[in-house]
Amino acid sequence: MKKFITHSIGFRITLFYFLLTLINLSFVISVIFENQVELITRNAKLESERQFLELIDAAKHFVDEARTGGLFAHEKDTENLSRFIKVITPYAPNYAIITENNRVIGRSSERMTIPETATEDIMRAITAKNFSGKDYYLRVDEKKKNIYCYILLGDTGQSQTVLLTVKGLGMLDESLGALYRQALFIIIVVLVFHSLFALALFRYIINPLRLLEQGAVKLSHGDLKARISISNRNDEIASVAQSFNTMADSISSSIERLSGEVNTARDSLQRSDHLSIKDGLTDLPNRTYMLERIKEEIELSKTRNTAPALFLVGINDLDEIAEIYGRQAENIILLEISKIVARNCAGREIISRFAHDRFALLSIDSSPEHARSLAEAIRLETEKKTIVTPDSSFSVTVNIGAAIHNPAAAREHESGAGLLSSAESALARSRQAGKNGIAVV
Repeated sequence: MKKFITHSIGFRITLFYFLLTLINLSFVISVIFENQVELITRNAKLESERQFLELIDAAKHFVDEARTGGLFAHEKDTENLSRFIKVITPYAPNYAIITENNRVIGRSSERMTIPETATEDIMRAITAKNFSGKDYYLRVDEKKKNIYCYILLGDTGQSQTVLLTVKGLGMLDESLGALYRQALFIIIVVLVFHSLFALALFRYIINPLRLLEQGAVKLSHGDLKARISISNRNDEIASVAQSFNTMADSISSSIERLSGEVNTARDSLQRSDHLSIKDGLTDLPNRTYMLERIKEEIELSKTRNTAPALFLVGINDLDEIAEIYGRQAENIILLEISKIVARNCAGREIISRFAHDRFALLSIDSSPEHARSLAEAIRLETEKKTIVTPDSSFSVTVNIGAAIHNPAAAREHESGAGLLSSAESALARSRQAGKNGIAVV
């Protein structure tokens, strides 16, 4: 069964189609992720940087207006601090105002922690400002998924004051989640359409092929009525089905014709066989059949310990009657003598027309007494019989020679030739003694 499935065209098409589906999905997903993930990440950073720039503009504007001897120069400068916090809060919910030596001036809440790299990041911000003029420095923490923005606010007299604000990459996660959902939707859509295609493929190709296979199997098993029914189609599969049905009709017609010819030939052969072993006039077996039966009975007598007997019944003066009165009188005499021979048989004897004027009678088992009695009965009834023909009435006589086989006889008798020769000798001896006589040897 496993071998049949793997060798099926449906299995191969399904396998190739499945591989094609995987290739398509891999291509689509790789294109989406290679381009969209990078684009989403870049957009998230740009959006964060844009928000930070708005915060930087608001902070710098405030600093420029409030710079009267140094912003936050004194720890008790709570008025400017409160005003500054109100300005930056809409742009930076999570913030901390620190100095380069990590002194915290203010923060949004206690949960706002200062990263361990704050000192290094502030130094990078100062370096970036000295070399590029930028008033801020961004650092992305991939592990914590945070963006840290350090904005330089100016000197307090002893150190640089920095506004640290933190923005999470939640927008990036949301965008990536949407991307994953989009990829899953595409996979589902592709699988649905591919499944529909697979069903259509099975319906329009695989299933008709199975019907063709089933029809071929039925036809090969002798079901001559097997046909393929594919409705509502006018394509190559329908043409193949029609060709199959035409072939099946042709095979059925050919088989029916051949069956008729075989039956006719069988009848002819039977008639030929019948004619080959039967005499056309008397419908008795002919000489050929009798010779074969003599051989068979001789062989069987060796195992059955029987004594077959062969009788030859010769009609006297038959040729003279035919010459004077014609063939019709001859035929009537032959038929009447064959009936006399048949009437005197007990049922186990085989009668044949052995020659033109001679009948043969084979008894399966006989004794000298039985042979003489049977021969005498045939001779006597023939003698008493008056045969009437359209031309005249006849009283004919027969001479009978009978030979009984001895199972312990000479070897030549095994083939039946000896028994036939003995019967012919007995018939000749009977005629030598005169017409209308019998002789048994």
